[in-house]
Amino acid sequence: MDPCRLAWSSFIDSNATLVDKSAAIADVMDRNGNLVIAGLYPRRTGKSTFLNTLASFLGIQDEDLSRADRRAAFEGSTLFETDRAFFEANFGKYPVIKFDFKTQDPASRGEALHSVGEAMLRAVSPYVPLLKQIASGCVPTIPGVEVDHIRVDEHKRLASGLVDKIRRVELSEAPPAVNGLSEVIISLMELFRKLLGVKSVVLVDEYDTPFMNALHRPDIDDSTRGAIHRVYANFLCDILKGNNYLHKGVLVGVFDMRNVGLGSGLNLVETYLAHSGIERSGEANPFQRAFGFTASDVWGLVCTFVESLWDHRHNCTNPEQFKRDLLVKCIRRFDGYRIGQVRCVFNTYVVVRFFEASRQAQQNDITASGRSFWVQTGSMRTIESIQVESLELFQRLLRCLMTVYHYRRAGQSDTGAIADLDNVDRVRDDMVERMGSQDQPVYPIDYDEGAHRMLASICMGQGLDSTTDLVGLGTRPLSAAAAIRLLYQAGYLTPISADRVGIPNEEVRDALEDYCAKVVAKHKRNPADVDAVNESIGIYNGKLVQLAGSLNTCMMTTVTGLSTKTLEKVYHTMFSAFVHPARMIGYEVSSQAPMENGASDVIVCPGVCITEHPSSKPYYYVFELKRVADDPDMTYELQMRPAHRQRVERGIRRWAFSALTQIKERYQQAAAVRARHCTVLYTVGIAFWLHRFFLVAKKYRRRERSDGLVDWVDVPYEDADVAGASTSDKSASVENGILVVSTVCSNGTLN
Repeated sequence: MDPCRLAWSSFIDSNATLVDKSAAIADVMDRNGNLVIAGLYPRRTGKSTFLNTLASFLGIQDEDLSRADRRAAFEGSTLFETDRAFFEANFGKYPVIKFDFKTQDPASRGEALHSVGEAMLRAVSPYVPLLKQIASGCVPTIPGVEVDHIRVDEHKRLASGLVDKIRRVELSEAPPAVNGLSEVIISLMELFRKLLGVKSVVLVDEYDTPFMNALHRPDIDDSTRGAIHRVYANFLCDILKGNNYLHKGVLVGVFDMRNVGLGSGLNLVETYLAHSGIERSGEANPFQRAFGFTASDVWGLVCTFVESLWDHRHNCTNPEQFKRDLLVKCIRRFDGYRIGQVRCVFNTYVVVRFFEASRQAQQNDITASGRSFWVQTGSMRTIESIQVESLELFQRLLRCLMTVYHYRRAGQSDTGAIADLDNVDRVRDDMVERMGSQDQPVYPIDYDEGAHRMLASICMGQGLDSTTDLVGLGTRPLSAAAAIRLLYQAGYLTPISADRVGIPNEEVRDALEDYCAKVVAKHKRNPADVDAVNESIGIYNGKLVQLAGSLNTCMMTTVTGLSTKTLEKVYHTMFSAFVHPARMIGYEVSSQAPMENGASDVIVCPGVCITEHPSSKPYYYVFELKRVADDPDMTYELQMRPAHRQRVERGIRRWAFSALTQIKERYQQAAAVRARHCTVLYTVGIAFWLHRFFLVAKKYRRRERSDGLVDWVDVPYEDADVAGASTSDKSASVENGILVVSTVCSNGTLN
């Protein structure tokens, strides 16, 4: 396994472990009627490797492999086995002209012209010896390709002129003209059409890179930026639009540039993003089998790794169980993407890097590893430098995404691929294949439906103008919609269904949290802005009455699907998601946090940068959550009777105080040690029933002793702390120094 190998020939020469994506060649070339198509998907998902595979299969020649060697390699592929007619009709048939814009980062129009000229020279260089043969009057020999001998003399001048033009571009120090560069390509394609009787295929790798780099550069003005864009747009339009010698054009990249640099110039390009073809009623996504690893691909790599590549394989006592654990690890950490109808898609580079890094590791170290690979590969300066102007809306959308991710993650323990695998001792191939047809588990709670619809519209909507905002990417903050759209296209988000987007996996979730913290940090220079955004949850300022009020609003207005049968872990997941925004302002939120005598439900504690905020007073929170259970056979009518609701009110109160006692007896000593750098320690017990809850809390203040040790002094709540806090749907009081907040109806009973 070598994540750095891109050329098809290098796979063959090194006898590398190869994941077969050849079936997608027919999808892209034969089963899609559009002349020019673009596939946009996150980086490190195998786009460049697929283009090289496409070029090696279609091309009339390969600089590194003979036609016979290429055919021998492809005869073992899925394409050969499943679509022999297409294979025979297209193998080695077309002149392939491949451009790579990966390193293009010009700062002026002149540099852009030179960069395009260099890309053109690299694209035509494999055919220069062939052109020289034709220019000298010799009939070239191309294995498997029939050359029109009679017309060679007729086109000697055209070939000779092409050689001269290529030579002039090589030697000239002045910027070449755009139409001169495109003319070389079109003339070359014309020559092939007349001599070989076939049209050419044009491939463009990372076509969006020069556009995004120009947008990102703060050292150039809008006029220069526009001039750079026009150089690339005009060049691509010249060779792809109205070209009678073009058989197929395939572009790949990450970001959608149709509304930025290309405008209507390439309106003939059919662009496919991750959500294209997600509805069965629409046209299939031709790239859905080209990019990423499927669950079956990863399972094959897991087996190969354990059986052949892992250094400690001979010491493994239960290889089958280890394979299962590795697969579950990959699903949790790297799975979650979707392309069209293909679910359970993994980032290719990341999976390979994971196995490469694990070759010499011990079994327990591999399965426990939480290392990230995707965020450490390549430059993400475009995303990392984004500033957002509408921070409140941006955080609302991110809070919705984080909440849904927590719900889905919790749901995986009951349903979905991970639950299926956890219940077996030996993974079978058919189980893995079934994973690719399963939708990700949906937890029975709807959270902020308005934000859901907005996210889907931003990421998957047609005709969205958010990309036009990118013109100011390097110099001014973006709208929340433009920032979310970039995150989606960059791979931080993925389609889950036709009307939902979400965070794909743990690794990306961690990266997204880091990014969010950076965005918020840029706004921390104005403390009033931070306080206004984060006032609602009360974590930053120790106002638990405020937290209870916001939690009540959340449960009553944005959370649905709760019933008397709702499990305690559902409330646990929901509450974890509710306090999750604290991570965006420097706090750490831990679920099932290990303590000496068990695991506390939720811990919220200061992160390393919490003291950067001028009004910061580091607080440490320990939350324990309970749920009031009803008789499962009790009807809804009985549950709603006043007598039963009064029993529930007594029960929910008892459970809340029980949670507070549990913290004191089991977790408080350990929490006091961990909170030694904080100012105040809060212990909070919460009991839930339906959409209602009962919260009790105690407060302890840190006191340094003369001997250097730390004591925690009980600070009783006072009536002044809750003055004016009670409302029509929330009661706040103090009992024996303990804060008590309950959500009640106007008649004073639980609803």
